Amino acid sequence: MGLSIDGTPRLHNAIRRWRNGRGSYEQAAAAARRLQARGIQPDLLCTVTAEIADSLGLKQARGALVDSPQDGSPAAKAGLKVDDIVVAIDGKAVTSKAELGLAIAQKPPESLIKVRYFREGKEDTVDVTLAN
Repeated sequence: MGLSIDGTPRLHNAIRRWRNGRGSYEQAAAAARRLQARGIQPDLLCTVTAEIADSLGLKQARGALVDSPQDGSPAAKAGLKVDDIVVAIDGKAVTSKAELGLAIAQKPPESLIKVRYFREGKEDTVDVTLAN
């Protein structure tokens, strides 16, 4: 039985849990489908390292860096831009790319979420409507 790996840490972790007898293949596959259905493009995000945080003026390494939101994506429609750092979803801290993916994957399609982000020395919040 095979599964196409798309690079998301969440999917990799689900597969590892499955291989180690602590999770199911169905959970791994379902996680991948949920992320794709929400418009998550894992290759367009990265976990913020100390070096990235320093270069963008963030005091500590946290969150997920938006590398390039796709035109027409929920993130782009909400106004998120290249080099924004997502630091929270619905008030819950995001410390990595994997946490961001998990937080969004757990929401139903077309949900309205509050995304807290860091841009040019300031934090702000924007409402994002997830894809169907």
